[in-house]
Amino acid sequence: MNNASIGKKIKNLRLKKGYTQNELAKLLFVTARCIGNWEAERRKPDISALSLLSKIFSVDVDYFINPTVPVLSDIEIIIVDDEKHILNNCVQLVADVLTSTHVSGFENGDLAYTYAQKNIVSVAFIDIELSGEEGLSLARKLISLSPRINIIFLASSEEYAAKALGLYCSGYVVKPLSKKKIKEQIEHLRFPVANILLQG
Repeated sequence: MNNASIGKKIKNLRLKKGYTQNELAKLLFVTARCIGNWEAERRKPDISALSLLSKIFSVDVDYFINPTVPVLSDIEIIIVDDEKHILNNCVQLVADVLTSTHVSGFENGDLAYTYAQKNIVSVAFIDIELSGEEGLSLARKLISLSPRINIIFLASSEEYAAKALGLYCSGYVVKPLSKKKIKEQIEHLRFPVANILLQG
């Protein structure tokens, strides 16, 4: 994932909200040319403008300041389940709900971990019963790789909920996964991913 510039983030959020440069300019008490300069990286907004932008778009100021915070289209989501038909269904459901993100499915933990080593994964849906303890093991490895990752466990019952909580996971879903359950889980993700995804 490439580091996203302030200008790119402003433009991304503006388009998601459906604002023209002129409409956003009026909300910020600046000119449309000023917005254009920000988005083209010819100039940068000052802290007061960033504060107003954060309120207009319902994101933290850190979203603009921190270059490693992703834009919506850069967010990587992985799903890991060793039952192919369930995996394919989950990938399709998540892709349908989070239309601007990149969703990848894997049938085993090794493939998922190899992918995560090469890509910055923001959210991982993991079958907690994946080949015995492999689901929990994969979660631990992913957290070691990226402490800010959001782990959402998928399970056939509440049996493993205590173990999942011990890993400070972001969510726990009893199968089958549904669009409603996905939306509910997104609301509880660690910032800033939750706010970014909810913009979509």
